[in-house]
Amino acid sequence: MKRHATSSAAAVLLAALLAVGCGGESAPDLPGDPPTEESASIPAPRDLSALDPALADRVRAALAELRADESDPARWMALGMTYEANEMGSLAIECYLRVVSDPAPTLPKLLQAKAWSRLAQTYGVLGDVEHAIEAMRHSIEAVPDYAPSHWRLGTYLFDWGDFDAARASFRRATELDPKHSGGWIGLARIHLQEDRPELAVQILTKLLAGKPKDSDALRLLRTAYIQAGRAEEA
Repeated sequence: MKRHATSSAAAVLLAALLAVGCGGESAPDLPGDPPTEESASIPAPRDLSALDPALADRVRAALAELRADESDPARWMALGMTYEANEMGSLAIECYLRVVSDPAPTLPKLLQAKAWSRLAQTYGVLGDVEHAIEAMRHSIEAVPDYAPSHWRLGTYLFDWGDFDAARASFRRATELDPKHSGGWIGLARIHLQEDRPELAVQILTKLLAGKPKDSDALRLLRTAYIQAGRAEEA
């Protein structure tokens, strides 16, 4: 049965998301490292000495940069990305939430969009597709005309089972940047999901005419040929 993501006001979402990483505790439903007691305001691993020494050094450097100016959202982003890149998702989420909850009206739109996008991707990795969808929508609100954001939103919507909304997002990605493969591949995936493999073949062969080495398109085209009963062409 299809599941559909619910829409909510940004303030409601933000309140819910902030509950994920505040008060020095990690969220019960999201895996990741709990914050250290060392700092009530900056999320950090409980025991840096337990990390790989090189990683511990990178975390210490990012923490030191942030402590030098906790009002700088770019430093929160840098720490969050350090955590995200090293599978410390709960800590990354806390950092990104600090950026998107910044009340400063001068926060650049690009930084807002990036923070929401990274937040969405972190939630996606942790399997929280519903929050990933909501965060990605906020990223698009900040910067509406970036094709990869619409493709990413479409991917989360596809995973959530909302194929009509996913189709709209993928189409928007192709409108904004016809050369971006993601939107076309997303539309082909929907056609396959709806058991219309010939339409998927049409999209993918056209895409591959311009990008013959696109591995994702090639792999999906093989699937489309098989589903269409044309296994000899796969």
